[in-house]
Amino acid sequence: MDVDALTNANQPGEIGRHARDYSKFIFMLKWGAVAAIIIAFFVVILIA
Repeated sequence: MDVDALTNANQPGEIGRHARDYSKFIFMLKWGAVAAIIIAFFVVILIA
């Protein structure tokens, strides 16, 4: 599934570009949080 194609179809031009950047930012933030939780979990296991 292509997120870029979806946002471009819904919102053409400048608005679509900003919406695409925002969705990428949210995507990175979400997976960054997941990665941080996993890393913290492993650190706790190693220390404990």
